[in-house]
Formats: sequence, structure tokens, C-alpha cells
Amino acid sequence: MTPFELIAMHVPTTVIQRRFLEPSAAYLAEQTHGNGPPGLLLISVEHTREYAVTELEQLEGLLDRSAFTVLVAPGIETSSSTRSLKRPTRCDDATRTEWNVIALGPHYSGALVTRDRGDQGDPGARRLDYAITHDRELVLLAARAFLQSAIRN
Repeated sequence: MTPFELIAMHVPTTVIQRRFLEPSAAYLAEQTHGNGPPGLLLISVEHTREYAVTELEQLEGLLDRSAFTVLVAPGIETSSSTRSLKRPTRCDDATRTEWNVIALGPHYSGALVTRDRGDQGDPGARRLDYAITHDRELVLLAARAFLQSAIRN
């Protein structure tokens, strides 16, 4: 199961345009280093998303501030270090239609999980099914599913 599928079994989903979720995603990602010791940050980006150079630089900054980060996104190079794993989205990834931001630390847990509805056009206007949770047990389940998918593929 994917993070979206797991969370959606417990938290009602709704539909929203991607641009309205971007501030919430940024807030969640910042929590991996804003509440005490740095935590785990897991991000997957739907295969239709293309990043501008400034967005990639912002993601790189998050990698540096988290205890460990996994980033699965289209168009990035595969690399790993003691504090991060990055790899491109593949066509057989279970999460290829999902945008997930999962933050897990000693004092904070949160997950924003989405699934792209397949709209065409402006990426910010694309509609997504989404759910947000701070329930630590659900966030742990989503993190586990994310990591299993990222490592397996």
C-alpha cells in the first residue's frame, strides 16, 4: 500500500488544487528541524511535476537540515549519502501519481498525502485528492510504506 492509500483508509479525503496545498507541504517539511532535534523527511512527487531550479534548491536546503531525507521526484539524479537518498520517480513506482510529504521527529509527526486526479494544464491548478494527519501511528504507517516503496524500487 502507498502512503495515500493507508492514510485514506482512516482520514477522509477531499479534492483541492495543488497550489492551495503548497504552503501546508512547506510547513510540514520545515517541522523536521523546527521543533528540537532534526527528524525524518520523506517526499515523493507525482511523475507529472517538473521542478524549477529554485524549487530544487529549496529541496536541497531541506535535505541539509533534516536528520535523514528521502526524495523521490521526476528528473532528479540518483544519489545517496549518510543523511539522504534521492532517486527519480519511475514508471512502475506505486507512488508515481502521489505527492507525499511526511515529517517525523521526536516531538512532531505529520503527513500530507495526495493523489493526482489526472488533470491537464497548469501544475498548480491540477486537482488532487488529499488528506492531512498528525496522528503519530498513521504517520508511522505512512512512513513505513513510503520507505518500503522507495527502497524496493
